[in-house]
Order: sequence, then structure tokens, then C-alpha cells
Amino acid sequence: MAITYSRVREMSAYTLEFETLAVTLFNVVAAIQQENSITGAQRFFDHVRAKLEKWFQYLSPISTCPPEDREEVWEQLHRAQAYAVTFHIPLHRHLSTALTHFTELDGFYDYIKQHLLDDEIFVRIIIIHPLRIQVARTEINCGMWVRNGAQARMSALIYSQWNVSSAFQTPDVDLIRFCGAHIDKEHFAMLLATGFNVTEKVRFERAQLHGRIRHKHVLFNGCGRKSWKEEEDVTEEEIAEFHEFRNLIREKPKMVEEMIVNLDGEIAEGASFNKEDRTKFRLRLNQYNISKIVIEFGVVIMDAPTTSVMARIMARIARHQPINETSSDEEDEGDEEERREEHRDSPPNIEAPRRIIMARQFENEDAPRIPVLREPEWIDPMFWGMFKLVAEIIVVRVNSGATSEQHYRQEMVNCMAMGNVSYSRLRASIAEKGSRGSELIDKHFEAILKEIGDFVTPNEASNYLQQGTYRLKTSVWDSELCPVFFMMRSTSMKQAREVFSKMEARERKNLVDKEEDNGGVKMETNFWVPFRIIDFSETRRHQGIAQIYNLLLTERFLLNCLAVLATGPNSLAKFHEATMQLAVYLLTLGVKYAEQYKGTKEVKEYLRTIYHTPYQVTKETGNSSTYHTICSFMINLVETDARDKDSLVPLFKNILNGVYDREKIAGGRMIYLARFVTILCKLSPTCRQIIESKLAVEEIEIGKLAIKEESKKALDPAKAAAKAAAKSRMAAIMQKSAQKSAMTMQKLMASEGMSAAEVDKVDPSQQNRKVYQCPICGDQETPNTVEQPFGMLAKLSTNFVCEEQIDASCSPLQEILDFDRQANTDGLKAQLETRRNYADKRRMASVENPQPEVAKVRAPMVGTDLKTCGHAAHIACFNAYRASLYDGRHRPVDRREVGCPMCRYTVNTIVPISFDKPYTPIKTPPSPLSDPDVWKTMNLVLRKARGPVFQEDEKNVRYATLYSTRDGGGLCELWTGRQHSADWTERQSSYEKCTVSTLLVSMAVAMVERASLLRGMGVPERRKNARNSLTVHLMTASVATSKDVDFDVTLSALTSLLAKVSTHPPPPPPSSTVPPTLLSAESTPEPSTSREPTPTIEISVPGLTTDEMASLTTKTSRKRPIEGESEIRMKVPLFVLEPKSTLVRMLAILIDNVSISKEIQREIAHTIIKAITGWVSAYTTLCLVLRLGDHKIMQLKNGELKIEGLSRHQHDVVEAIAKALCSNMSFFEFMVQKLASPDVELDDAEFGKTIATATVNFLRFAAELLLHCDLGTVDTVECIQGPEITMEMVMSRMNIGCCCCWCFIIKV
Repeated sequence: MAITYSRVREMSAYTLEFETLAVTLFNVVAAIQQENSITGAQRFFDHVRAKLEKWFQYLSPISTCPPEDREEVWEQLHRAQAYAVTFHIPLHRHLSTALTHFTELDGFYDYIKQHLLDDEIFVRIIIIHPLRIQVARTEINCGMWVRNGAQARMSALIYSQWNVSSAFQTPDVDLIRFCGAHIDKEHFAMLLATGFNVTEKVRFERAQLHGRIRHKHVLFNGCGRKSWKEEEDVTEEEIAEFHEFRNLIREKPKMVEEMIVNLDGEIAEGASFNKEDRTKFRLRLNQYNISKIVIEFGVVIMDAPTTSVMARIMARIARHQPINETSSDEEDEGDEEERREEHRDSPPNIEAPRRIIMARQFENEDAPRIPVLREPEWIDPMFWGMFKLVAEIIVVRVNSGATSEQHYRQEMVNCMAMGNVSYSRLRASIAEKGSRGSELIDKHFEAILKEIGDFVTPNEASNYLQQGTYRLKTSVWDSELCPVFFMMRSTSMKQAREVFSKMEARERKNLVDKEEDNGGVKMETNFWVPFRIIDFSETRRHQGIAQIYNLLLTERFLLNCLAVLATGPNSLAKFHEATMQLAVYLLTLGVKYAEQYKGTKEVKEYLRTIYHTPYQVTKETGNSSTYHTICSFMINLVETDARDKDSLVPLFKNILNGVYDREKIAGGRMIYLARFVTILCKLSPTCRQIIESKLAVEEIEIGKLAIKEESKKALDPAKAAAKAAAKSRMAAIMQKSAQKSAMTMQKLMASEGMSAAEVDKVDPSQQNRKVYQCPICGDQETPNTVEQPFGMLAKLSTNFVCEEQIDASCSPLQEILDFDRQANTDGLKAQLETRRNYADKRRMASVENPQPEVAKVRAPMVGTDLKTCGHAAHIACFNAYRASLYDGRHRPVDRREVGCPMCRYTVNTIVPISFDKPYTPIKTPPSPLSDPDVWKTMNLVLRKARGPVFQEDEKNVRYATLYSTRDGGGLCELWTGRQHSADWTERQSSYEKCTVSTLLVSMAVAMVERASLLRGMGVPERRKNARNSLTVHLMTASVATSKDVDFDVTLSALTSLLAKVSTHPPPPPPSSTVPPTLLSAESTPEPSTSREPTPTIEISVPGLTTDEMASLTTKTSRKRPIEGESEIRMKVPLFVLEPKSTLVRMLAILIDNVSISKEIQREIAHTIIKAITGWVSAYTTLCLVLRLGDHKIMQLKNGELKIEGLSRHQHDVVEAIAKALCSNMSFFEFMVQKLASPDVELDDAEFGKTIATATVNFLRFAAELLLHCDLGTVDTVECIQGPEITMEMVMSRMNIGCCCCWCFIIKV
């Protein structure tokens, strides 16, 4: 019989089952639940059960068997057929849905107890096929399916998809959980081990008198019948010996532990037993009293086949070849005839060949079968799959106790754990049940999303459309994320382990951030997944499901866990740490369940003896056997790991103090083993006594070593004398320091008026935090936090008072006014040309490749003006207050004006107030600071500004949302206000592409210019129309919204202005020298060491070589940054930038960092202003020199021309520029051709006046900006605003020397 697999056919099969069966199923179940019809539920259950039993009879026919033999026939079926699987078992899923969804109906559980659970054999056989699917998923994930692996992987992938999990995976696991809870737990453990083929490698031999333990039946028996039979061929003497052995374990567990550890060695002094006791105890370690496991991880050799067909099949399987079941051998035909004769009385509607195939669908444990685990690397995945399934049925509460809302919440948390997800992806993570399942989900989805997630706005500077995403909150990640549920929903081990690695890294970070005192226990290198201890209360589960916890205490399951942990490094099977952790985790769950058990005292005592019962372990060689109890085995593992990390004593102390008995812990293998031992110490006093005795011995040994070390030190009198002298000197220094501190404190208290008690209350680690008052909600003296941010109430309007000023070079004035009477096009063009910011041509210049992102940082023309009354309020309170007044009666483009709640000043927006950010000290060089010192400090501040503001992800998300321009963000109205402005010029300017940070910088520049202009006109600033208090908040907002390109431009400008250069410049190239007229950001030229090819330059300039053209480009090659310095990822020539906006960028980053004192900030700001003043003066001089013409430039170069009215330093600058321009005559001639000849020749008086005007204008702006930033004084600003003041007087008042221009030219 040949089967052709097809991906399309497989997907069609899933679609068919989902659309026609699952959807209809959930609709029927929902209708029965809505009507609360117990009769409908019973009829539905009876119909499904009857059909499922009939299906089992087709697979394993028992029609010819008498009714009393049915139990014996079906009891032998332990697993489904190997090398075959089907993912489509709709009858099982119908039954599972009925059992899990109808439990809440009164009387339904009692009904299924009478009509299903009384037939335990039938319940046992129900598990086999859902279990086979889980086994097949594990086999597929570890690469065991080769010939048809692609189709099998596709089936497993579709089966585990989240959006259809309610129809496939979830009901299968639910059915395994329900049936496992109601059958014999020892049999269930055997089904798991057999199904996952673990029995091929770990052979379990139960003690022959195992069934004589009465309390076992209370815990492990099923609901249908007794799970054990009377043993045969056992004498009364052996039974009496068995009971005596069990009494010894119950009454003297400590002696049992001591004898297990020391079966052959010398008996230690003070032991609780002698040689005779040990000899009797050793004789009782036989097959009647103790169970045994044999670990055989070697490749199994296949048994000799009995027929030629089986010989070929097994040979082909061994060679990984396809199987051909056809045979022409006469012996095969005879066997086939015998099988047909044997089944001639089967149901008439089933063909004989089909009966033969279906009869092979089951296998029992004792019958010989084809081995499955034929490769050593397959062992670990199968153990991992078995432990994973056990963890799922124990921990996950979906459809077995959790409400619908809890289920949805867990699914959403699970989805968001993999990373930021969009709204649609998150909504699709919850599988819908039935055609109206979305209605049930929508009731809770939005509320849950608001509680667990934060919205992350897309990247505004991206070149393609992006979706907003949701990020899991930090608190939810740490408190609600369940690794077991994530394993259940993961499609492969790889996917699960990728997320687990994130969990481990997060736990390490949290442990470091919390700085918890671990009592001296050293932190481990490899952290484990933070599996949680669950609550074993029966009220958290559906009726009867809590019995599944008893599986954790069965002998077979416990010994399978021990087999994994007992595997050494030289074993053929290499177990992954994830598998070992699951084994430890399940053992911990078992001991925690035993510790919380609420049953009878006798059963509780039996649970304690489980961990002191000896077991025999035989490893792969088969020659040596060891005896262990779970208690001694786990303590030995903990002790070994603790000794390797030199943490034995503090770890044992933490165990005795119960430090690790927590729901969730952080650490590695040693910590998780210690959690098991900690809980076992609470359950068993014997375990606690063993730990205490080991701790006492270890402390004695440490004390002996300490005494020995002290004796060695005492033998050297010279060292002892030196140590005593050093100690006395240190005491004298400390005494002198204490006296000095006391005197200083007395002076401070006398001058400041602080008492000693008040001084003690001051926390020196905290900075002074500003507090505000919200007039809307009434909060008094509240700090500005990301959870409840404050904003400054402001009025947004359009004001081009600075941009509309007429440039001094456009004279006479009458000609300018004549342009207004012309056509609109010409008039607009003329007015644009008269705007002051157009004079330096930067905004209109086009930026060619290879660096178009520079255009995003050029300051746009901004007419937006902000004025405030000085009052603040919570941003959320203000938005709610304004919304209540308008109640939706406005257009999106309207500016909703309201009155200030305090003074009734008209406001229409709110600007976020700067935060008091976390204090992180920055070490600055001693004052006075040199230019390199300022550069290094600003470089450090820049690097801190690039990083996250807070340590918590949740706070960083709120911080980014506050400064977002998206709908609902704190800067949304500033961003959209320009686009919907009533002024045409402002709307046109808003179309210019720039970053949000650049726009805010331009707003700050415009506000400072307006304040400076009004101050020069003598117009006083009223409190209700103030601008000063808003400038700082706009500057800090520009830092919060800065992108990489904003930071790179700032660093590039700082490097050009302040970086240290060599006093001996390198020699020029042989051909020519690059003129410094472009004022490039390159500092000292260095030989290129980059392997990257030079970017191709399409423009050819006469007289310039390829290397010289490459040096003029703005893109630089990557170089390894010097240690302690930042890598300049983008170098921008200064001529592209504008001095005022560049100054605002630098001071914004400076004042945003609260870790630098005001004095240092003031000194750094003064140094930066001094450097930029040189830039402004030098750039103005360069423009004026170019207007002189080529003839005068040549005269200046030769020293034949003197410009009257210039100082010596200024004239030296002019000559230096002229010499640089003429250093390459070919380039100079090319540049002269591109320059337009001036209409009016520039005289000497205009030359000096223009330099003075530009310099004074910039210094007035800088002084006003310092005043807004609380770094300047009003006297200085008022002094330099006089109409008759000269450039020398302004520079003297600002403490700027006249030689700064010369220094700047030399630097460039």
C-alpha cells in the first residue's frame, strides 16, 4: 500500500477538519453552554463516546472476544504504531472538548464518572493517539523523519499554529491531562515512557513487592479498578522482610541515608549503625524490596527477524531506506493466509487488508518491536519532549481551571514575549472558538492589552511605511510570563530556546540591577530558565484534574529524571541543559506538592519516605551498580556544584534559612538544585539534619585552615610588625579626618542654620527634584515623572518677526517695496530673497550623494511662536479638561483654545516639561578646561544621551511616547500645528524634510532671536507672554527626539571646533594642497588606512586630484575609534550647518545632563561660544574675500593690499584665506569662473563693518540663549544690546579674545 504525500493535501486536510468539524463543534458546545442544558451535554457525550469505541474496535477488533476478555485484550495496548502518525483524530477532540467545557454544568462530572471513568481500560486507550501526536512532533523536530520529513514537518507546523491551537493542540493536551488524572499513575508514567521510546534506553524493573505498600494505592490508583494484583511465588518470610525494610525507611531514614552513602567503606566515628546493621541492610537491597533502572544509552542492536519480510524491513530501517511491504516469498503468502483466516469473523463492512493494517496500530510493552532510537543524538530530544509534555499537563491551566480572560491574557503575554508585535498579529495569537468566537475575545482584548503592553511608535525617519507595535511591560514580563506555556505554543525546540536565552539574559540583568545579597554565593556563568513553582490547590483546577499531580511522585517518573541527571560527561547520550533543567524543575514540583499535601498523616509520611527509599542504578557498562536515594543523590549534586564555585558554606546556610523556597528564582544549575533541597528540608527533617551535619564539618575544616594560615603569618615577625605599623597609621589618619569633618560640619551648621538631625536626614545620593502643582486634579508638590508627566501651558501662534527682516545688503529700501506691487509669483520670490536666513544659502543648497541624510538636519524656516503664562499641569489632566469643553465639536485642524485654569490666559497646547533624569556622576577634568577637555566631556555626554534614559523598558517606552509626534504624543500639536497653520509660508516650510529634533532646535532658535530683538527694542516681556521658560523644555525635547544623524552632526561640529590638532601638520600632496576654504570637519589629516574603496565623484574640478576630491566629500571611511573616544560615523563640513542652530544643539545636550554642575556647564558653554564665534567671524571673512575679485585676492596673497579698518589679527586672517585660495591656481581659476561679480565694489569700511555686525549679532544671540538656559546673567545681555556698542566691547564683555578667529583658522 503506497501513500503519496502532498503539502496541498495536508493543508486541505487541516482546513477540512477545522472548517467542517472544529467550527461546528464549538458552535454546538457554545449553544449547550448558553442553554445550560445538561441533557444536551449528556447526549453529545454519549454519541461521541459510542463512535470512538466503535473506531477502536476497527483498529483492534474484539468482536470475537467474550465481554469478559475485552479488558485483557485492550489492557495490553500501550502505544500506537511506530514510524506512522496521523494528526487528524476529530473524535478524540470532540470528546476532549466535551470533558473540558461541560464540567461547569451541574451533574455532568457525576455522569461521566458513571459512563466513562468506571471503564478505566477504555480511558487508558484514549490517551494513546493524542500521545502519539506529541511524540511525533518531538521526532520531527529532532530530524528523525527523513524520507518524508518535509511533509511531516509541514503537518507538525500547521498543528502547532497559534491561531488554530484551540482545534488541534489544546484539546489533545487537555485529553491527555484529563485521562492521566483518572487512570493509574504508574500506568500513565509507563505510557509516557513507552510512547516516547524512553524504555529502549532506560529499563525500569519494579520491586516485586511494590504493590504491598498500601498508601501507594491512595495516591496512584485510577478511578475504575485496583491497579495491582497479589504477587505469586512469594513466601511469607519475604513479605515480612519487606515490611521490616519499609519500617526501617519510615522510622530511621537518617541511618538509611548514611548506609546508602557508605555501603562499602569504613564506618565513620559516631555513625548510627554498625557493620552488622549494614550487612543486613545490604542483603535487603534485592529485587523484592527495591526498584531498579538500567541505563543503556548505546545504540540498540536489532534482534534477528523471524521472517524474510521482517528481515528486509529491519535491514532497510537500519540503512534509512524506504520499506517495500510486497513480497513474493511463499512463506510470506502463507503467513498472510493465516492472518486472513484468523480474522474471517471480523465486522463484514471492513475489508481484510484494511483489518490487517489497522491491527498493527497498537503495540504493547512486552512484545518485540522495531527500535526507534537508533542514534545517540535522538535520546536527548525524546527525554525533553516527555518532560515538556509532563510540565504542560501539570502547569498549564487552559481549559482545566483558568477563566477565559486568564487564557486570553496568557496567550497575549506569550506572543509578546518573542518581541514587539503589531495589533493584528497580537489579535491573531488567540485562537477563536466557533463562528462567534471573536465576540468573546473582543470583550477582554482591549482591557488586557492596556494592562500588559506599551505602544511603540514607528521610526519617523524611516524610508518605508512602518506599523506601530506593542511591547510587553517589564512588570508583566517578570511576573506573568510562563516558560512552560511558551514551550507548549512553540513550534520547535529552537524557537523555545531562543526565547529562553532572552529570559536568562534578562534574569541576569535583573539580578545585577537589584544587587541582592546572596550571602556570599557566587553568581553562576550560565543562567537557567526562570521556571515558576505553581499553586497546587484543588480549587484552581476542574474537578478531578488535581489528581494529575500524583504523577510527579511515581517511581518510574522519578527514576527517569534521575537517569538524566546521573548521566556523566563520557556517556554516549549528551543531554542539553534544557533537558536537565526540566528534570530538576519537575522533581522540584513533585517535592513541593508533597510538602503542601493536605491529606492524611499516614499518606504524608509515605510521601516523605519516597525521597529516602533506595534505588539501584546500573549504567551502560552493566558491570557496576550503585544505590541511591533521591535525597542523597540531589544533595551530592548540590555539594559538587557548590564546591566547584567555592560557595558551599553560604549555599548550605541559604538552604537551611529557606532562601530559595520562592515561586521564582534567578540563577543557574546550582541555585535550582538548591531550591529542590530547600523544599525537601521543609518536608523531611532528615534532609535538614544531613545538611546541618555537612555544614558543621565544612565549617570545622575551614576553621582549621584559617588557624593554619594564621600560624604561618605569625611565624614572620617582620610582616607582623609592618602590618601593625600600617594599622596604627591608618587609625591616626581616620582620627584626623574625623576631627576635620566635625569642624567642617560645625561651620556648615552655623552658616546654613541646619541642625545635626536635619543633616542626617539629607540623602546625598539624590539630587534636588523639582515639584509642580496641577490646578486641574489638585496634586500639590508633585514631581514630574514618566508615569504622570507635567507640561507647560502655552499658546501656539505664527510669528515671522525675525525671518521677515530685510537684509542690510538689500538697499535702497524703496526697491524692495516696489516688488510687493508686482505679480504674486515675483513678489513671493522677492520676499523670500529678503529673508535674513536666506543670506547664507544653506537652506536652499542641495546636498548630493553620498550623504543625503544631512538634509534632514538643516534648520528649516520656522514661524511657530510659543508663549506661556508660566503655569503647568498634568498632560493627561489638561487633555481631558480640554476634551470635556469641546466634546468632539471641532475639526482635526483646529487649535482648541481654552483658558488657563489658574489665570485664564488663552492656551491651545501643552509642552512637556524637562524631567529630573536619573543621576549618574560624570568625572570632569579640573577647571579651567581646555578645548580638548571640553571635547572629551561633551563626547561623554553625547554617548550618555544616545543610550536609554531609564533602566526599566516600561519607563523608556513612556518617555518615547511623551516626546512622540504621533497622535497622542506630547509633541503632536507642535508638529501638526505648522502643517495646518493659517500662514501660507509656515505651511510651505512644514513640507521640508527634517528630523523632529531639528524642528525643535529651529523653534528654540526663533524664540531666542525674537526675545533678543524685542530686548534690543526695549519692549518688556510680560509674565503672560513669556518665552524664556519654554526654551529649555524645547531644547531637552530636541535631545529626547534626536536620531543618530542628529548626534553625529553635533559630534562632527564639536570635533571641527574643539578637537586637538597637531602643531606640525603633515606635508601637502606632491601635486597640490587642498584649500581650507570649505572649513571641512576634518581635523588633522591622516594617511588613509581604510580598505574601503574611495567613493566615486562624478564632478571633475580642474586642478584637483582624485585624492583631493575624495577629501572634500562629506562621507568618511570607518576607522577604529581610539580607546575612550567616540567613533565619528559622519563628518559634515561646517559650511553646511548654521552656527546658531548648532550652538543650540550643543547646549541642549549639555543642559539635558543633570550630572554636570552649573559651574562646569557654564565653562563648557563659554568655550563652545568662543569657538563658534571664531567660526562665524572666519566664515564671514571668507565670504567677503570672495567678493573682492580675483585681482585683489592675488594682491592680498602677495601682501600688496591692506584693508583699512581691520585689526592686526583680522588682517592676518584675511591674508591666510587669500594664500589658501591661491595655493592651487587651477582650482582658483575654476572657482572664480563660478563666482558672480559683485554689482557694487566692496570698500574697506563695509568690509570691517560687516564682520563686526555678524559677530555682534551672534554674540547677542548667544548671550540671550545662556540667559534662557540659566547659564548667563541679565546684566550681560542688557549691556551688549546698546546701539553704540562695538565688537571689541561685546567680545570683552563675553570674555572672548580677539585672537579666537586666528586660532580657528589655524585649526581648520
